Amino acid sequence: MYSNLSESILSFSYIPEQNQLRFDLRNGSRLYIVYNDFEEYAYQYNFSDDPLDRVRFDAMDKKWVVPTPPHHFHPRFNKNGFLSPMNGNPSHDIPILIKMLKSHELEDKNLQF
Repeated sequence: MYSNLSESILSFSYIPEQNQLRFDLRNGSRLYIVYNDFEEYAYQYNFSDDPLDRVRFDAMDKKWVVPTPPHHFHPRFNKNGFLSPMNGNPSHDIPILIKMLKSHELEDKNLQF
């Protein structure tokens, strides 16, 4: 599954205190994958060190009024939560995430599903 991005990965690490995988990519970006003890998840892709220069798919808070609760998506440079194609199952989600990373569609700050 991850071999689809292997040419882009510079390094990766596991951060146990956050139950987080961190992938440093050759283009200077970072991908974080997190699962917590409540079966909540987050997939976050940081384009730069700017706090909002990221996209995030998650289910770690319930405050967003979306048709896919608690699953939601935070577009680049936007704090709001929107409809998400993810469901928290890595077998379903990771192929979608890889496809979007490889196609560069996550770069669109107006991206919504």
